[in-house]
Amino acid sequence: MLKDNGQQKSLILDTGKTTIALENEFWGVIEYMALEDGHDNWRDWFTENVLPNWDGKRNLASHTRSIVALWLVTDLEQCKAILDPSRDIKANMRRMVESMPRGSNLQ
Repeated sequence: MLKDNGQQKSLILDTGKTTIALENEFWGVIEYMALEDGHDNWRDWFTENVLPNWDGKRNLASHTRSIVALWLVTDLEQCKAILDPSRDIKANMRRMVESMPRGSNLQ
């Protein structure tokens, strides 16, 4: 359960304060990605990378998990392309997005 394996963190949006509940693993990845991208804290990274693609209709925690997964797959594809220069990163990423259900925030 999230209660035992997760955390809630607060964020100020244009519409007011909100709380996001995520598993500890996702918070750890978000903290890591924020530091790797040169941000001082997770909120700055979150505001720059998660919120711009959020339409407000989908649950923010669910949207956040999707964005984190997409970033990790993108990084994986880029690393694989270094090992295999003939790899078509754009086609692979396009296939992944096209296989998502219609109406996804990522399409």
